[in-house]
Amino acid sequence: MTQDVTFTYVARLNYSTVKIPMSLAYNLIRYNKKRIPFIEGGFSANIIDRTDGGYSWTPTSYPNTTYFLTKYFVAMPFCGIGFYEQLNHKLYLYTKFKYEDGSSVLGSPIDPNIRQHNFSFAVGITTSFSK
Repeated sequence: MTQDVTFTYVARLNYSTVKIPMSLAYNLIRYNKKRIPFIEGGFSANIIDRTDGGYSWTPTSYPNTTYFLTKYFVAMPFCGIGFYEQLNHKLYLYTKFKYEDGSSVLGSPIDPNIRQHNFSFAVGITTSFSK
């Protein structure tokens, strides 16, 4: 008689990172003078510090704690869309949606090419120093 065993994996990763984005943006046609849409592409240089983590699995009748490898530098390409909304002659409201996809901080002896996907949304206020 055979017995089917289903494994459930739980991964845990704690780390701090300094993210340095480098990109090129292109302002699209202005629909009016107050709103400027743009597209952006580039990559983020991620410098990782204080990595700690591991994964465990169930059923617990098997040895169930293993630690994985972590990387200390990861470059992730990204693309984004957004717009500037003119609030007055010097201030602009800035919004951007960004998607990153690349190699993860997380590594494993079994599969060193684990992928990571990030979505982010940013809102801010920017100014222009030109006249």
